Amino acid sequence: MVEVSNTDGSVESEPAELTVAAVPTSLEEAEDLGEDLWGSPWFGLLFAQAHLDGWVNSEEHGWIYIWPGQPLGEMWYWDPGVAAAGDLTGHAFTTETEYPYLYLNGFGWTWYDAEGSDDEVRRIYFFADGQWRAFGLWTGPLQWE
Repeated sequence: MVEVSNTDGSVESEPAELTVAAVPTSLEEAEDLGEDLWGSPWFGLLFAQAHLDGWVNSEEHGWIYIWPGQPLGEMWYWDPGVAAAGDLTGHAFTTETEYPYLYLNGFGWTWYDAEGSDDEVRRIYFFADGQWRAFGLWTGPLQWE
């Protein structure tokens, strides 16, 4: 219940409604597929719940944290699977029009190879040095693959 003070000094109680989006604003166009699954036309299948506060489980990238309040179709996110490589921060940027191109903070533009990746390893091409690198998917707070 929420108490509301009126201009005449009286107080009324009203039921409180709290709406929290399960999917970050940058992916608001994602279709609700039920059972906490969402389908983004450009970023793929996601598992997301409001109480996870920006954490989503992406079919392509594993668990990632998407910064809140970003414009629709633009996304800065933190990828613990990339950060685990040691020399990368894991901070990445992409947009609806640029994906699967990813800007990895400190390394520049890369390309995510969905065809050459699988459930355990993602292949990413680094344009700056012309090298392919493989990254695991972070599966949650207590597990790494």
